[in-house]
Amino acid sequence: MHPAGTQPHAANEPRFRADPGYGVAASVAIVLAAAANVVSTVADWRTASAVQQFAADRIDDGRLEAVDRFTLLTTGVNLGLLLIAGTLFVIWLWRARRNAEFFCDAQHQHGRGWLIGGWCVPIASFFIPRRVVSDIAVASDPWTSPRGVWLHTRKSPEVTSWWVFWLLQAITGWLAAMIANGAVSGRGSEVVSGLYAAAVCATVSSVFCCIAAFLAIRVITMINGDQNTRPRIPWWQTPEP
Repeated sequence: MHPAGTQPHAANEPRFRADPGYGVAASVAIVLAAAANVVSTVADWRTASAVQQFAADRIDDGRLEAVDRFTLLTTGVNLGLLLIAGTLFVIWLWRARRNAEFFCDAQHQHGRGWLIGGWCVPIASFFIPRRVVSDIAVASDPWTSPRGVWLHTRKSPEVTSWWVFWLLQAITGWLAAMIANGAVSGRGSEVVSGLYAAAVCATVSSVFCCIAAFLAIRVITMINGDQNTRPRIPWWQTPEP
């Protein structure tokens, strides 16, 4: 917040800018990334089944290699779409943060740089992105006063729900990868059982991923809706509390 009794120059303050479509683009990319995640999980099951059949001499090397190529392809597409969705989400988030600062003078818990860095720093990535998005959601809420608000005392339940499922999908996805890597170094039936266990874990992760995707789109829609319906009056032009 700005010091009491001071009035900032409007030229130095953020201006409201309606979302030109980044929210929609991010939402579409999130849906595609979630769908790719599901397809990748299906490929994991196909891989486990193919290895089992190969061990029983029911398919040849060519068939096994074809399944392996499909798995690698789906994994690459999944990662690529996730990167695109993440990039579009951060671009939308940056603009939403600027608008939130236009409506409310409250001090956000983290600087704008953390909109990007919060996803990359180990350990911090488990909690900073939620704080960043929650602060934006609260500051954008039409019921939030434009002055004298402490964002860290309020939390957005919609953002918290999304973040819980995002973390669950990330953790179970990491666990599935660890199990699959361990299975590859095993022998005989250990490989097959390990790949099936990884597929089960990946399936759970995909369920969490789809829920997280739905909730992420809900958060985007909610924040955009709040910012578009709130009177476009900068906080510095509102009366002192």
